[in-house]
Amino acid sequence: MAKRSNVDVLIECLDLKDKQIIDVGCGDGELAQRMAEAGAQVIGIDPNPKRIVRAREGAQNSETFVEGSAEALPCDDG
Repeated sequence: MAKRSNVDVLIECLDLKDKQIIDVGCGDGELAQRMAEAGAQVIGIDPNPKRIVRAREGAQNSETFVEGSAEALPCDDG
């Protein structure tokens, strides 16, 4: 049996269609991209500007990537 990644399991277990998600600590954006492919509207946030650049370069869906931190999310509450 092929070993599945944590990302694969997460995508399989959650109904992401039409959900709004903030991926805090998004790194290179892999999870945000996969969630967007599954129909979610995703904002990826990471404090490292180099990772945000890489994430933006790989963006293929509606995901958005911004530099920021968990202590000061650039989003409205709720």
